[in-house]
Amino acid sequence: MSDSIVSLGIIGCGVGARNVHLPALARVPRLRVAALCDSSEAALASALLGASARRLADWRQLLGAPDLDALAVLTPPDTHAELGCAVLASGKHLFLDKPLAASAADGERLVAAARSSRGKAFLGHNYRWHRLVEQGRSFVRSGALGALRAIRSVYTHHHRGPGVQPWHRLRSRGGGVLLNDGVHHFDMWRFLLDREIEELKLHSADTEEFQDQTCTVSARLSGGVLGSAIFSFGSGAESVVEIFGDEGRLELSLYQFDGLRFVPAVAPPGGFGVRARAAAASLRSLPVAVRGLRGQGDVATAAVDMWRSFADCVLRDLPPPCTLLDGRQAMRALFDALS
Repeated sequence: MSDSIVSLGIIGCGVGARNVHLPALARVPRLRVAALCDSSEAALASALLGASARRLADWRQLLGAPDLDALAVLTPPDTHAELGCAVLASGKHLFLDKPLAASAADGERLVAAARSSRGKAFLGHNYRWHRLVEQGRSFVRSGALGALRAIRSVYTHHHRGPGVQPWHRLRSRGGGVLLNDGVHHFDMWRFLLDREIEELKLHSADTEEFQDQTCTVSARLSGGVLGSAIFSFGSGAESVVEIFGDEGRLELSLYQFDGLRFVPAVAPPGGFGVRARAAAASLRSLPVAVRGLRGQGDVATAAVDMWRSFADCVLRDLPPPCTLLDGRQAMRALFDALS
């Protein structure tokens, strides 16, 4: 490893790698993709980034490669334990895409492996780097919401049809809206509130396409905060978190450039003052929106910032801001509810 560049190998060149991670890596010069690995020749051929990178079918060949400083595991969740533990045993730094694992036992294996490895172990919950999530966390920590009472999430996405990856259909492989996408919101609950999820109760509806196609969740977090959520693959795109406190309500609409809004407890949400402040905030956010159009929005920018953070961890010997233990904590109550 040079003082300024991390040499990276990618394990898994599927849809998530090609649509999210590789475009983000192209914007992080301190990370150089030196090797791409996938058992599918078609997936390897579609991975356009890293024209000079060597392309391999067997991930084991990367473990002892002397020119690689770190490996990114971007494969389906049911493979994370085998691959992630092997990377950590090799001593290389690990970037592991969310969710941590498809089962509680696999998650525990990964956490234990990270404790005994000399390499960094970084979990890719990219929404932690979302501009509005960072602003929302600062707002909560300021105390402006007063005593925290509840948190609510809605995530919906039209994720259907012949293009759906087979593993997305099965809970045992980490698929379904609950494990694949709901976990984003469980991690955000912990990150935004600095609270742990102590208990989850859920209802799930399957379809011919998906296990857990639509789910509703009720939760109890530490400190007496209550939570609820609706997750579905059967509707239009939306990703919203609302936080309720004694002094008002904070809304984060993560697909909108001006999606951060505070409604004081004493003000009607449709009142002139609230609407005027929202309009002024939208105008102030317009430069951000213009930059977002060039960079494909805040979600894409969050992925870039996440990879920059990974580079910082390796090059500056910093602790990962999102660890495998964070991944276990985000899913612990969920696995309890599913068992």
